[in-house]
Amino acid sequence: PQSRHHHSTSQPADRPGEKQQDAADRMPDTPQQAAGRARAIAAAAEAKSRCQGRLVVYNGSLFLFSDDEDADDNPQDWARRRVFSTCYLSRQAWIRPSRYDVEDPMLHPEHRITVNDVLIGLRRIPDKHWHNTGRANVRPSGLESIDSITLGLVSARSTKGMPLPSKKTRLYPNLCKLLLRFWKQSMKADPAARASSHSLVCTSIQLNRNYAAREHVDGNNLGPSWLIAAGDWTSGGQLFVEDPAGSEERKVSVDVWQQCALRYRSGETCRGRSLDAHNRWVRFDGRRLHFVHKFEGGDRFSLVFFAVAR
Repeated sequence: PQSRHHHSTSQPADRPGEKQQDAADRMPDTPQQAAGRARAIAAAAEAKSRCQGRLVVYNGSLFLFSDDEDADDNPQDWARRRVFSTCYLSRQAWIRPSRYDVEDPMLHPEHRITVNDVLIGLRRIPDKHWHNTGRANVRPSGLESIDSITLGLVSARSTKGMPLPSKKTRLYPNLCKLLLRFWKQSMKADPAARASSHSLVCTSIQLNRNYAAREHVDGNNLGPSWLIAAGDWTSGGQLFVEDPAGSEERKVSVDVWQQCALRYRSGETCRGRSLDAHNRWVRFDGRRLHFVHKFEGGDRFSLVFFAVAR
């Protein structure tokens, strides 16, 4: 299938005499049409100067793709990135929603999403879809894999560093809708969130199941992250977040890196605070060191809503 990531500007050739006839039949713009055209051109120019990228409609969704490399400065690299992103999106076009996706009745416009609804949706996902051998920076020591899923845009080795929709986004479109509605309705009900509405941006959702993430820093995040944990575990599981004004001191158990720079050496002390996210929302800066305390007594799911920096 043809990808919509790259929009061709070529037009079909005019038939003989068609171009002249069109010109003869074309009527001049009225003053209102001319003013509207001028406003549209000015708005487009302003949008381009602000975002330095392109808006792409793909499968009914709107994405902002930024051009990290200037085609004139590095045409070969620019072409490779374009070809890769086009092929990546084309391959995803064949993916159909999983039979384990959230059922349509849960997305009824008048239905208010609850934590229990979220748990039902997450528990429908089979183990094979949770299995993740990546994210080495968060895996507890001794584990070769974790149960983790990213929905929305990802910027990783598999996408050559470009922000592109993950495969699981195509497998679970209803789950994506349900989680975004859950996040948006929760933010509208939170006075602190409403006060910082300019920061409420989400391009991606990180889902985690039954593991305590070790000390790490999210180097590719932009702005605040919003987290909520759900499940029936009975003790532990708090989120520790680095905070110079915090009342707790923790020894870092591993070297912590951020974009090729060493932030903490194993054995160093980090000051911060532990946040209880069990059935409650927590706002934090993922670019600061954080980890999850060990937990026991049942299942623990966590959902992190964030924006990718690229």
